[in-house]
Order: sequence, then structure tokens, then C-alpha cells
Amino acid sequence: MTKQTLSADIADFVQKSDARMLAVVRNSVRDMVEDMQVPTAKGGRMRVDTGFLRATGRAAIGSMPSGPNQKPAGAQTGQYTGHLDTYDGTALNAVLLNLKLGDTFFWGWTAAYAPVREIYDGFMDIPIQNWQNYVNVNSERYRGK
Repeated sequence: MTKQTLSADIADFVQKSDARMLAVVRNSVRDMVEDMQVPTAKGGRMRVDTGFLRATGRAAIGSMPSGPNQKPAGAQTGQYTGHLDTYDGTALNAVLLNLKLGDTFFWGWTAAYAPVREIYDGFMDIPIQNWQNYVNVNSERYRGK
């Protein structure tokens, strides 16, 4: 084996390893956030009335996300219907596409009452405590790929 071949093999290995690590991180974050967003009616911990809290879930890299913090006056039960029964992770996926190894990822809800609901319901705390499980599942998924 020549030195050039060994160097190329090492570079290829590092590149593939970095790609796998990034895939594990991105998919683990996605799985964790999806679990945070599951409403109580579907077995999760997030109470859903109007859907505003779920709708204010935001992702950012490098700083806390921002967005609306108050429900519009007169918000009705089910008003944010797109967020009652299903969680659309499109915005999260767009942020995760820009995530690189070493970046700091932030997820939060901009609704002013989110911290109070979290204290009572633990919709964020429980999935965070399960982080290692998400990583283990995704590591196995990408092992050898």
C-alpha cells in the first residue's frame, strides 16, 4: 500500500464518519423534537387546546429562536388545526439541513406560557432525558452505511 493510497483511504474514512455522525445528530434531534410535540391525546405530554403552543415550536442554530408569544385575542379551540393532530417538521428540517458538527442547536416554544406548561407537563424534559436512546437508535441505523 502506498502512502498516497493510505492517505486517501484515511481521508475517505474521515469524510464518511463525519457524514454518519452528522446524520445521527440530525435524526436524533428530529426524533426528540417530534416526541416533544406529541399531544396528550396521542400519548404525549403536551396539552393541546388551540394548538398555539405547538405552533410556536421553533428551531435555531447558535441562538434561541424567536416568534409570537401571545395567542391572538379570541383564539378558538382547534384554531391552529394543522398543529392539533399532526406535527409538521418542515421548518425543523430546514434548520437541521444547515446544522454542522460542533454547532449549538436550540429548540423552544415562543408562547409566553410554555415554561409553565413544561413545569406541569414535562413535554420537553422527558425527551431530553431520553437523548441517549435517540442517539443509540440512530447510531445503529447508520452503522456501516
